[in-house]
Amino acid sequence: MPSVIFACIGLTRFPQQFRNITRRSTMDSDKTTDDGEGFVDSPDDALSFAGNPREADGRRYRRRRSNQGSGSFLGLGGGRNKGSRGRRGGGRHDAKKRSERLILISCFVLSIAAAGFAGFVAGQRFYKGFERSAPDKSAALTEGILPSSVSEALLDEAFGSLSTENYKKALVDFQKVQGIQPTLAGIDYLIGNAALLTGEYALAEQSLRQSLSKKELEDESQLLLAMVEFRKSGVRGSPAQKMADPVSVAESAFRHYASLRPADPAVYDQWADLLRSNGSYRSAADLLHKGVLRSDASLNESYLSAKEALTRLQDDPSKEVPSMAGITSMSGEQALVAACIALQQKRVNEAVFFLERAREFYRPNLFRKLLRDPVFDEFRSDPKIKDVLKKNESA
Repeated sequence: MPSVIFACIGLTRFPQQFRNITRRSTMDSDKTTDDGEGFVDSPDDALSFAGNPREADGRRYRRRRSNQGSGSFLGLGGGRNKGSRGRRGGGRHDAKKRSERLILISCFVLSIAAAGFAGFVAGQRFYKGFERSAPDKSAALTEGILPSSVSEALLDEAFGSLSTENYKKALVDFQKVQGIQPTLAGIDYLIGNAALLTGEYALAEQSLRQSLSKKELEDESQLLLAMVEFRKSGVRGSPAQKMADPVSVAESAFRHYASLRPADPAVYDQWADLLRSNGSYRSAADLLHKGVLRSDASLNESYLSAKEALTRLQDDPSKEVPSMAGITSMSGEQALVAACIALQQKRVNEAVFFLERAREFYRPNLFRKLLRDPVFDEFRSDPKIKDVLKKNESA
């Protein structure tokens, strides 16, 4: 295609040249020169003219017009009657003009061919140059999306810090990655999430809005922004306190996100925590049950199931502490619930035994998260419970 375009550009230069050639040919055919031979056919005519100059001039003019002939379009053909000029010197003159016109026409045809060839060559060079530049653009795009080796190592450290709930260290590592690769996809969202966990709401909001402006993880960013506004509503003097109902706004964001990710159990965990903080225990337990139904072994169903049981206990507190005789047959979830009931009944020693039994069923990081559940908040000041918590924090 580029070859045809360049060829057409070359051809546009030649119609004017062709018109000049034809105009020149017409002007040459209209010229008539007196070669000194005269325009009479015989001596008798010459004698008759001598006596009548006007008649001689008229006859001479008429013969001059007839000798020009009509000619062909290219001037290659002669007239009907060349007269004495055609018989004597006009033949050589016309042959010379025909050869000149043939040369001009040949040059015109060759120039068209040369223009077409030049256009073809230029088009091929343009196409090859485009092909060579395409891989470079692709490589630049890939470099902007994929993390470098240094960035990948920092990301691993940051996610490791998140899993151990060292949120400040994770935030610092994410910011280092951003300093190395500012265009890395999702880095603004990761910084916003870590900032939210550390309580730096201004930084979280700024990073999440930046993620939205780049159209990266838009649904996730909108959800965390709702959580930022909800958290800010608990800060005295915050503008978010003037919102009509920050819980309803955040819950609407969770509902929207859950409709877009119907198989994601993690959203129900965070959604339930939001409702539990507002005292809606039954609704929170129902959400956790939805998470349990959607979880699998890789997402640790037992963790969500234990949180569901603790939340239902908040909704419907039990007044009967399970017997210590059945402690060896208890599951981790049952032991956690028994410990919570014992604490509510001020039977701390039994609660400690139940917690030790529950610890056998969970990985250390999951058990620490379960012990941070709000259901245990009012009992953390007890010295014996502090020892249990301290022991598991160092595990």
